[in-house]
Amino acid sequence: MKIKEQVLSRKQMAHLRELGIDTSDASLCWRWSNEGGGWVLGFMNPLLQEISNPPHREGPFPAYTIGDLIEKLPKSIDLGFGEYDLELSIKGEYVEVQYENDYDDYTPFFCSNLSLIESLYSILCWVAENHKELL
Repeated sequence: MKIKEQVLSRKQMAHLRELGIDTSDASLCWRWSNEGGGWVLGFMNPLLQEISNPPHREGPFPAYTIGDLIEKLPKSIDLGFGEYDLELSIKGEYVEVQYENDYDDYTPFFCSNLSLIESLYSILCWVAENHKELL
């Protein structure tokens, strides 16, 4: 799997910020490369952030990795009528990500048929929209 398949895009990260998620804890960042004339991934480094972007570019932009997303998500959600645990299940090339419990059939969030990073991104958006207090 290529590294770009394991990192959220600048557009996805902007959407998370619009949802009110603090993205300053991202492991990587998108920054402008004068040498290549395009956006490249690098490690978050506050000193380099100041000198790595020409004035006409915005950035750098934080970039969540798969690991960042797993760490960011609440491991369980208490909805007042039961606690639901985060569960990731690999189904071939896709991943099912859901909050579920062993006591009833109600699953407050279920995501399948997406890549791992897309599933994690979708559930983080859902948590931000419905249970922001848990982030």
